[in-house]
Amino acid sequence: MLCRGVSARHQRRALSGIVRLCNAQAAREGQHNLEAGVIHMETMKMMLVDDEERFLSTTQKLLAKKGYEILTATSGPEALDTMRRQTVHVVILDVKMPGMDGIAVLKAIKRDYPLVEVIMLTGHATVESAVDGLKSGAIDYLMKPTSIDDIIAKAGEAFEKRQHHEEKIRVAQARLIMKSPRQIIKEFEKQ
Repeated sequence: MLCRGVSARHQRRALSGIVRLCNAQAAREGQHNLEAGVIHMETMKMMLVDDEERFLSTTQKLLAKKGYEILTATSGPEALDTMRRQTVHVVILDVKMPGMDGIAVLKAIKRDYPLVEVIMLTGHATVESAVDGLKSGAIDYLMKPTSIDDIIAKAGEAFEKRQHHEEKIRVAQARLIMKSPRQIIKEFEKQ
């Protein structure tokens, strides 16, 4: 089990306490649940942001047919407003948009929602815009026209990266709460 010199019964009680604590934390955050050591992950929620409405509606329909939950926005301000109201994990963001351009939207997303992963999308790719996007926090870059499979693959990689960051945060939070398995066991023995 976990610790030498500690009975299996005490170790099971300690592990049960950890699971309860993690479930309580997850419930507060509205995220993952632990049951007997199994993590049930949430599904990816993607948002497409592009001022070309035909591209937006076609891509949304194709992704929805493949089972993805897709939100759309035709401008940066609309995207940021949607993100205030709904959980978004991955944003596919056009670089060239009237008004607030993609780089400005990317910076706002990373400032306000640092765990949201952003993939820049453009039909006007230049080395400068790619470098600006990556320096500002984009995880990757796609060129228009791009295939649905490429969008799915890149979004999946981005979502995995986000999940990895969330797990690191949960582990760090758990370490703050509990110092060691021995301390947990001692607390249970006192009860």
